Formats: sequence, structure tokens, C-alpha cells
Amino acid sequence: MGRLLGLELYNFKSYRGLSSIGFGTSHFTSIIGPNGSGKSNMMDAISFVLGIRSSHLRSSRLKDLIYRGRIMKSNIAASRNADAIKVNDDANESADGMDRDDNDEEDLMLWQFMRNQTVKF
Repeated sequence: MGRLLGLELYNFKSYRGLSSIGFGTSHFTSIIGPNGSGKSNMMDAISFVLGIRSSHLRSSRLKDLIYRGRIMKSNIAASRNADAIKVNDDANESADGMDRDDNDEEDLMLWQFMRNQTVKF
């Protein structure tokens, strides 16, 4: 079973610039925070990188997914790496989600998913 280790965002929705969020190695992760802090946008980023269309991400157009802040300076590509997620595929994890005793670093496989989009304004 895989496990989400972290999320790296670059100008995605409310996340300006490069934002890296690590989820650690726990079997349980929760995303908490006050209203308007970007929890739903983080979930949208995970869905986006896994291939969900922008129309299903609380946005009607792809360019709505890009942080624009106060001023967009020119017609440059607004997204370098839209976002990336890292998933740890732990070969030593049993079907019930518990780690096996022979947990060896060499058996861990790290998958990185990235999706790049270029949008001109």
C-alpha cells in the first residue's frame, strides 16, 4: 500500500511561489487549519496532479488554478512545476497497514508524480 509523503506546490491556487508540505511517515495524516487557510486547495492539488480535470476542482478554467496575486507582470508561463506529490510505496507494509519487522530502507520504493501545465494570460 502506498503512502503520501509530501506535496510540492508552485503557484497553485492560494499557494504563492514554491511551497513544500511534508506529511511524515505516519499511517494517519490530517489536514487542519482555520477557514481560508488552503486546506481544500491542498486537496485540489493532489487531485490535479493525479489527473482530475480543472472543472472538478472548484474551478471553471485551468488558469484559475494558478496563483496570480495582485499583478501578473507579463505573458510568461505562469507555472514552472504546477505541483508534485511523493508517494512512498512501502514493500514491507502488510495488507493490514502495519509495518513488518523486516523494515529495510533498501526495500522502499519512492514514486514521484508531477503534472506541468503552461497557461498564458
